[in-house]
Amino acid sequence: RYCDDHDLNGSYLCLLATRVSLLMDFGEWAEAEDRSRELLYVRVTNRASRMEPLCALGLLAARRGDFEAAWPLLDEARDHVRNAQIVDYDGFIAQSRGEVHLLEGDLDAVDGAVRPVYERAVAEGVEQQDYITNLALLLWRAGRLDEPPSTALEPARLSIGGEPRAAFTAWMKDGFGYQAAWALLDSDDEVDLREARAMFERLDAPVLVARVDARLRAIGAKVPRGPRTSTRTHL
Repeated sequence: RYCDDHDLNGSYLCLLATRVSLLMDFGEWAEAEDRSRELLYVRVTNRASRMEPLCALGLLAARRGDFEAAWPLLDEARDHVRNAQIVDYDGFIAQSRGEVHLLEGDLDAVDGAVRPVYERAVAEGVEQQDYITNLALLLWRAGRLDEPPSTALEPARLSIGGEPRAAFTAWMKDGFGYQAAWALLDSDDEVDLREARAMFERLDAPVLVARVDARLRAIGAKVPRGPRTSTRTHL
């Protein structure tokens, strides 16, 4: 009501878009998907208020294994902000595209999508820690980064420093379950990996479940037989 009374509809839509990203972080993916689709029905929107729901839908498609559906959404999000020359927008797009490349196993593409924005943000001393943290983690998981930037959040510094359980705890303290599960996926400990698997199953992220299974096989651990019914339809 305040935004309506003060002609701040654009700001209100941006807040709704930011809420979508928070829902994604907190693992409330069904609600994030619903809110994203609602926002995209609104025709008179600014660039940011379309970028975030488009990226959310693209990421959800990729995490469920539908990469063909993911890329048009991410391309549209990128096109909305391509000429804005705003590093925060570029960082958001880079972290979304970088994650999908990582899920596809294309490590060179991760580097190509992420490094230019990451290096620009570090060089300019950007203080937006969230996306710098995510970009650093993507590069590290792709084998393209050895040390975290000084501006990275604590969980990233812990993960890159070889402390996956501590990183998990740090993410969970803030309610970021998806990032926490990824932190355990970085581990070589069977207990950590099985916990990550259970978390990804609850999120209905079969692509991540498959990554955990590959890690379990790599350490010689037994892998559960087949996906759960809730995830099988997405494979």
